[in-house]
Amino acid sequence: MHPLFSQARQLHAEHQLPEAWTAYEAAAPTLHQSPEYWFWLAVLAWQTNHPEMAQQCLNEIERHWRGGWSQDWKPLSPELENAIMTVLESLAMPLPLRYQIERALLAYPALNGQHRASIWYRWLDSAQASAAELQQEITRRPAWWQGKDLLASYYLFRGQPATASRLWQELLAQHPDFAEGYAQIGHCELSLGRYESALEHYQQSLQLQSQQPLLHYHLGRLYLSLLQADKARAAFGQASALMPHNLLWRFQMDWVYLPLPSLQSDRTRLCTQLAQIPTQYHQLISLAQASDSLRTTSFEPCFDINYLTEADAPIRQAFGDMFVLPAPPRWGPAADALRIGLVVTPEQEKLFLFGNQILWSEMAQTGLEITLFCLQRSRPLLQAWADSAGITLQTLSPVLAQAAREIQAFELDLVYFWESGTDAFNYLLPFYQLGRVQFTSWGSVSTTGNPRMQYFLSTESLDPPVNDTHYREKLLRLPALPLLYSADQIQASQRVWRGTQLPEDAVLVGAPHNLLKFSPDFLRALAEILNETPQARLVLCESPLPAWNTAMQDQMAQVLGAAVAQVIWLSRLPAPDFLALLTQLDLLLDPFYFGAGKLAFEALGLGCPILTWPGQRLRGRIVAAAYRQMHYTPLICEIQADYVAKARHLLAHPRALQTHRQALIQRRQNLMRHPQALTGWLEALGTMGSLAAKA
Repeated sequence: MHPLFSQARQLHAEHQLPEAWTAYEAAAPTLHQSPEYWFWLAVLAWQTNHPEMAQQCLNEIERHWRGGWSQDWKPLSPELENAIMTVLESLAMPLPLRYQIERALLAYPALNGQHRASIWYRWLDSAQASAAELQQEITRRPAWWQGKDLLASYYLFRGQPATASRLWQELLAQHPDFAEGYAQIGHCELSLGRYESALEHYQQSLQLQSQQPLLHYHLGRLYLSLLQADKARAAFGQASALMPHNLLWRFQMDWVYLPLPSLQSDRTRLCTQLAQIPTQYHQLISLAQASDSLRTTSFEPCFDINYLTEADAPIRQAFGDMFVLPAPPRWGPAADALRIGLVVTPEQEKLFLFGNQILWSEMAQTGLEITLFCLQRSRPLLQAWADSAGITLQTLSPVLAQAAREIQAFELDLVYFWESGTDAFNYLLPFYQLGRVQFTSWGSVSTTGNPRMQYFLSTESLDPPVNDTHYREKLLRLPALPLLYSADQIQASQRVWRGTQLPEDAVLVGAPHNLLKFSPDFLRALAEILNETPQARLVLCESPLPAWNTAMQDQMAQVLGAAVAQVIWLSRLPAPDFLALLTQLDLLLDPFYFGAGKLAFEALGLGCPILTWPGQRLRGRIVAAAYRQMHYTPLICEIQADYVAKARHLLAHPRALQTHRQALIQRRQNLMRHPQALTGWLEALGTMGSLAAKA
């Protein structure tokens, strides 16, 4: 090593940065061809807050490396390699330059395996490389086990758990002590609905390496799915003990509860207890910590409170107030044209498209500048529609804070969250204030409790004036339900249910809802209906969570008594078969308090009668609101007692239900394509846009 360079490195190591800079400059004439020299100079420039100089140094490296990695160059020390990776991850350099530097590093034969995997991860995430190319690299480097681990993670993240599991099994055959591999297979098993197998793999991983805070946290979430609250609390406690600074994990330990209390009094008592927990964390949890946590796991953003009580607003507000708000962005001057962003997160794509693709396609035709934001795995489900509608599709980083910055960079006037609170990602994003005005609507089913969600779009029938105080957001009421859809979107299969899996001669009453919607009050109503209608058969659909099926079956056995023999359980169905099932049921029953959502629009669009008793909140009023938009109200009950009496009457005269079917078919166009749905939205956007112009 050149003496001046040695001196510069010594000063650099001692953190005498100005002196090191002088020494590096003195060594420059003899070392300008050395990649090691330019790397260390780039590191120093980055450390002294000179990112432009750091980028110039990397430009020099890229210029010398265009011909490939020279065999004569000195191997990179582990210290330098780590420093290079830090610079690459921290500098906001133009993508082509970063790509060239990373490509050169990958050509370095002795590159650390984890660093090689980190580069490939960025390439896959930014679509700079494909899984097939990564597989080729793994084949060229059979000892590079981190590559196979990355490829498996890639497939799991993109919804191919079986492929991911196979790769991790191959990896474990070569490295049987790789504890993380067992944990990852557990994640795959969880995705495939094999909960007991997931539990076994998690436990195998912990036997090999017990000090895994993240896996203890995952184990806690799994125990909740298995309805084992004590074990869940213990697992969260282990995770929190290993990472005591993570307040989000500690909160999750305190927040453990079972979602299916069998008595209404138990639900009331539980909600009283839950309401106290967030207040203990008031403005204590940083979004930076939450963002870091979401890189590897998730948390429950209190969506399930919807199923426990209609008085959920205080809990949601206290929940939202746990987080320390970052400083809002400073926006530049507003543009003349209204710029709108739509945010759709994974697992919500199909539901978003159902009621929104026609609506937003028509709004795009009015000249609005619309950008749809999603994660990479959602892109295949949204790309074709976005292209046909003339809507820009923008892929977000899976890292929460980075995704927020990416949306903020668009300087949007309005940001619409199709759902906020159904997952941790769409719950936390609005806290960053992604646009001048943020709003949501019926996809969120209730107030978000978020202090930075400015508006909630609803209707008079969904939210009467008494609900104004329920919302932290300002309510804007539209003249029609906030969706448009068509008969093409509810095409049923030709599957025949009667005489096959369902009895030919029975009166079929359906309640194929999420089991969390079966409140104790609704179960008692079902018992009264079935006990007085022995010819009826109640058709239900199983939950993907086996423990929940068992718990609900136990509750039904207690509440329904002998009438439990009239219940028929079906496994989960493909959408066309499910729609065929709806058309062959005599009557659908809407649950109390949290009723049908998308199912309501599907069923009514197909002419399937639904009996409903509207609740106080939006989530319990969707069926009634749909009926009122159709100007058809005979199946709306004013009091709970009427619900049971009317159900008995309808089931005793099933042929009379045909009259309701015909009426619904005649009126369905007013539900699917109400003339004021689009104009109402445009007026609401104008109202919110006026506020955005002042922000």
